[in-house]
Amino acid sequence: MTTLEKIYLSSWWERAKTYPDRHFPKESGLMLSDHLLSVLKNTERIFKSEPDNDFYEILYVYLLDTGFDLNRSKEILKVVSLLHDIGKPQDNKDEEIEHPIKKALVKKRHPVLGVCSAIEILHEQSDFTETEKQIIYNLIDEHDTPFSWFKQFEKTKVIPEFKSWKKVDNKIAAERTDNLGIIMLALFKLADIDGHDSIADLIWFFEKLNEKYLNQLGKPMPIPAENHMR
Repeated sequence: MTTLEKIYLSSWWERAKTYPDRHFPKESGLMLSDHLLSVLKNTERIFKSEPDNDFYEILYVYLLDTGFDLNRSKEILKVVSLLHDIGKPQDNKDEEIEHPIKKALVKKRHPVLGVCSAIEILHEQSDFTETEKQIIYNLIDEHDTPFSWFKQFEKTKVIPEFKSWKKVDNKIAAERTDNLGIIMLALFKLADIDGHDSIADLIWFFEKLNEKYLNQLGKPMPIPAENHMR
C-alpha cells in the first residue's frame, strides 16, 4: 500500500471528509478533504514538465537548476499537501499535547496534529527514506510559518533576517546544504492557495525570501504574481 493510499484509508481522512472547509462558507458543501485534494493538485502543477504558464515554466527551469531530485521532491510535497491541515477537526487551543518531535508540551493546534498524523501514517512505510520522512514532518510543522511572518509584518513592519530564514531552512532539511528546506516550504506555500481570496502573503513571502536570504546565496526564486496563480 502506498503512503497516499494509506492516507485515504486513515481515520484522519475520514474526519477530513466530514469537516467543513473553513476557507469557504458552510453552504458551499466543501469539506476539508476537498481543500487537501486541491492543494495536492496544485503541487502536481508545480512539477509538470510541460508547465501551463510562463511563471511555472521559469519555476520548473529554476528547480532543474537546483539539482534536486524533482520526483522525490514532488512525492514529499504530495504527502505534505494531504496532511498539513488534516488535524483541523481536532484543533483545540485550550488543550496541550506533547509535540512528537520536540517532546515538549504545546498547544493542540493543527500543525502539530498534522505531524502526529504523518508519523502515524508513515510508520513502517517504505515509500520514503527516514531522511525524507523527517523533511515531511518538519514541513508540516513549519507550514504556517510563512503566513505568521506575514501577519507579524503587517502589525510591526518587522521582516525576519537572514538567520531566521536559515534556521527554518536547516530545521526542515537538516542533512542538506543546498537550501532544499526553505525552497520546499516556498513550493508548498505556492500550492496552498486554495480558498484564498488574496495571495498577498504568498507574494510577500517570495519577495522577502529572496531579499533576506536567497539573493545572498545566489539562488533567488522566481516570484509569482496574482495572474499566474488563477
